[in-house]
Amino acid sequence: MDPGIYKWMSECPVEEQMIYVKRYANMQLEEALDVSQSNKIQIELKIYKLKQDGESFDNELKLMKAVDTNIDAINKAIKENDNYFAEYYKGEDVFE
Repeated sequence: MDPGIYKWMSECPVEEQMIYVKRYANMQLEEALDVSQSNKIQIELKIYKLKQDGESFDNELKLMKAVDTNIDAINKAIKENDNYFAEYYKGEDVFE
């Protein structure tokens, strides 16, 4: 990370800089999670319509599996960052 972007960060220890980076990453991950969950709902609706029409929905099932895999990966990354926060702050809930 280039401390020139945020001059105040150069004054922070590296461990604290990691907290800021991971916290920002979690915000972005939560946005990606929202999009993935929205995509999943849209796919579910399309599958429902295809079922109603008696059409095949194999492609949608493949997409659903890919979206589920992404959701799992995003949740895992958020949890790993949360665990890092808990370890750094010794279990104090400083962000809530």
